[in-house]
Amino acid sequence: MDNHLNPGAFRGSRAPASETSHLQDGVARLPEGVAGHQKDAIDHREGVAGHWEGVARGKEGNARGMEGVASEKEGRMAPERDGSLLCYELKVLCPEALVQQLGSEQLYAAEAFGKDAFSVSRPGMLLARFYAREEMENTLLRWLNRVAGQQESFPVLFNNYGSMPACPLYIRVQDPGPFRMLAENLRVIDAWLKGNDCPAITLFHHPRLPLMDRLDEQKAMEILLEFSGRCFRAEMELEELILVSRVAGEERERMVSRLRLLPRGLRTGGRDE
Repeated sequence: MDNHLNPGAFRGSRAPASETSHLQDGVARLPEGVAGHQKDAIDHREGVAGHWEGVARGKEGNARGMEGVASEKEGRMAPERDGSLLCYELKVLCPEALVQQLGSEQLYAAEAFGKDAFSVSRPGMLLARFYAREEMENTLLRWLNRVAGQQESFPVLFNNYGSMPACPLYIRVQDPGPFRMLAENLRVIDAWLKGNDCPAITLFHHPRLPLMDRLDEQKAMEILLEFSGRCFRAEMELEELILVSRVAGEERERMVSRLRLLPRGLRTGGRDE
């Protein structure tokens, strides 16, 4: 249905003089009740205005409260401002076969859209991030090795592509269930971190395998549409995690430790269930 008005339908149309005269007489003889009604309407509008003014004051107070919450969150989310804390990340490294498969996809994108249309991510998945002092590492490693030793290794299936603001193009993990279990087990160090004046741990229950970490704005939609029609499938066995650290403001990472998971089937006497 066309909702646009047609100005031509009204052009040149004018009421007869007699009808205009009657209309003017009618307007001139407006009943006093209408004037009273208009006064009531004005009072009502003033009341509504007062109501919305109160609502506005409430919103202003809420805004101040949210500003305080935002500042508090910013302080928690930017602990690297404390020079005594290192950033630690628990990651999954990709096997060589998977790295080569990702490289083939990135090469395809470079040939189709140019090497400057995107930047390449490091092959790997982030499971957890936390901040601690370097002298806490020995105790930290004991906790993490205990968590890893309670989790059996498991297969990971990668299936096709996804996109989100923080990760413009990534490979999907088909079943994040084992990662959620692993992330929940890592909560055991959260209270210990907080007890040592460190921020809470950040857990990634549904990790993603990044393919690109930046897309050219002018070519982003074209790239995403192209990869939405492409298929990707790969598998790996997750047998270990790595712990890396970096100094505030630096990108260079230091390998801290490799954390081995329990061999698959060991808990069930060698039988996979």
